[in-house]
Amino acid sequence: MQTIETFEKNTLSIIITWLREDGSAKDLTGATVEAFAKVQGAAIVLSAEVLDGPAGDVRVSAPADTLPAGFYAFQIRATKDGVTRTYESNIAVKLSLAA
Repeated sequence: MQTIETFEKNTLSIIITWLREDGSAKDLTGATVEAFAKVQGAAIVLSAEVLDGPAGDVRVSAPADTLPAGFYAFQIRATKDGVTRTYESNIAVKLSLAA
C-alpha cells in the first residue's frame, strides 16, 4: 500500500488500478464504485468512477479544499455481480503555504 500525497488546495484526481493477488487487472466492467477518506469523525465521500473496466482503472476525484491537511485512511469499494471488495490506502494531504 503506497501513500498518496497531495496538498490541501489541490484538486484531487487519482487513478487506481485494481489488481488481483497474481498481479493481473481485475475487470471492473459493470461495477459500481464508491470512495471515502477519513481522518477523524465522519467519512468524506469522494467522487469515484470506473475509468477503464477491463484494465481495472478507477478514477477518484474531489474539488480543491475538500480535504484539509492531515493523514487520511482511504478506501474504494467496488461491487460487481453482487460481490463487494475494498481497496485500501492512505492519503497524506500537506499544508499549502499560501491561502
